[in-house]
Amino acid sequence: MRLYPAIDLRGGTVVRLYQGDYAQSTAYDNDPVELAQAYEEAGASWLHLVDLDGAKGEAGENLYVFEEIATRTALRIQAGGGVRNAQDLQRLHDAGVTRVVIGSLAVKQPEVVRQWFIRQGSEGICLAADVRRAEDGSLHVLTAGWTEDSAIELNAFIQTFQDVDLRHALCTDVSRDGTLSGPNVALYQDLVTRFPWLQVQASGGVSWLTCRRWTLPKSTGRSLARPCLRAASPWRRPRHACQAPDSLSGRARWSGGQGGALSRSRGDGGNR
Repeated sequence: MRLYPAIDLRGGTVVRLYQGDYAQSTAYDNDPVELAQAYEEAGASWLHLVDLDGAKGEAGENLYVFEEIATRTALRIQAGGGVRNAQDLQRLHDAGVTRVVIGSLAVKQPEVVRQWFIRQGSEGICLAADVRRAEDGSLHVLTAGWTEDSAIELNAFIQTFQDVDLRHALCTDVSRDGTLSGPNVALYQDLVTRFPWLQVQASGGVSWLTCRRWTLPKSTGRSLARPCLRAASPWRRPRHACQAPDSLSGRARWSGGQGGALSRSRGDGGNR
């Protein structure tokens, strides 16, 4: 497993949303660049960044933070929020982002994003599938910073990009995000079973304690699935807690500080 620390930003400030609700936002006084450096010092090689302002279509200063982190650390950055055209995609790459996360645009203009996969390659883009359970029990993909229900079912959404070599997908159960109540294990088990070739990044509801007791679904088929856990909830942990428990594997490290993600890897799977 591998831990991906995550930092969500509003106006350049580290924040945590509760169940994706912008009205329930908690701000933290951590400097995001110093926080990223602390993650790197703790052993992280990847960092997940979210521009919450961009996700709602608002201008902000978060891109400058991305650039600072890319300049002042050696972390490889996966980032998203507000990518609506090719210029936005290029700006993120120019800012030092290794892998761009795309959600709303992939729902609203799937053919545009399919072409980006063809041109950029499977390692340069991560599909974001932020979901909430509908009244009929199906999982619908949300857009516009989790504020709009697209009515598109999760599995159908992923299948739209299957033939353009989709490899990375970040799936957030919005109902659990920021709650520390534990991840939706059944959701990720189902994804890994349905799409064994997909490297799934799982998000929502994770705390340090749930990291210790959560059993990741086993990958099937070609065993290419890489279930990951991204805990978007900021909190501080003592430095002695940085090493993940043995049950997760020697390759996993808790990055300390605020949030993270775990992935199951084979060999040096984290170097993607």
